[in-house]
Amino acid sequence: MSPLRSVLRKNISDVKESTKRYYKRKANESIDSLLDLIAPKQGQDLKEEVIPTPSCAQMQKDQEADVISTLTKLYVDTVDNSLKTQILSVISSKLTKAEIQSLIPGITIYRIDQARQQLNTSSERERGLHVREKVKVPRRRGWMKTNYNMPLVSFLIHRICSWCSMVQEI
Repeated sequence: MSPLRSVLRKNISDVKESTKRYYKRKANESIDSLLDLIAPKQGQDLKEEVIPTPSCAQMQKDQEADVISTLTKLYVDTVDNSLKTQILSVISSKLTKAEIQSLIPGITIYRIDQARQQLNTSSERERGLHVREKVKVPRRRGWMKTNYNMPLVSFLIHRICSWCSMVQEI
């Protein structure tokens, strides 16, 4: 353990990152030295007993819970049914049906089964979230010019003309 260069007189939140790292390293060295004095050659074991470190599995579970929470919010906010099914298929691969029903109110078991079926039937290349492009259907303009309406148009014109001639005779 090397000697301390200086004493921190500022607030820890107001100093630079490198200064924070320095004092954090010195604090860890001091704790290790103190624990070695209390329990010779067992300081690290005592440190693990006194200061529990989160296990890798626990950190992974926390991250997975955050991802599931984010996907659940996306599912609720999405209006496209195809995208909803894809998001639900990702969620359903990690959770049980009961857990999904508790996370997403009003979801049916049928919908969960459909999402799981899509996950199982899609190939590796097709997996992932795909947003379908909306196909813009052009409106028909000039419907009077089409050939299939011509008999109707001529019939209507003939009727109108005959009606006009009857009105003029009266």
